[in-house]
Amino acid sequence: MMSFSIHMASDEQLNSLLHSNKRIPAWRLSNTQSERERKRIHQLQLHQQQLEQDKEAETKRKKQRRIIAVPKV
Repeated sequence: MMSFSIHMASDEQLNSLLHSNKRIPAWRLSNTQSERERKRIHQLQLHQQQLEQDKEAETKRKKQRRIIAVPKV
């Protein structure tokens, strides 16, 4: 099934779509550009969070190694 383009529809078709009380199926909404952009932004945010967590874990390990390396006097 091809995606729907408003540029290829006549005014009557657009008006009938706008004034119909049919719900747009969720699977159609899930592939809109804004939805794809939102998913992409979310993936980037998750990736950034993972990078920050990895960095924090690495600094904790380094700090722990420094504490262990310093002899108690």
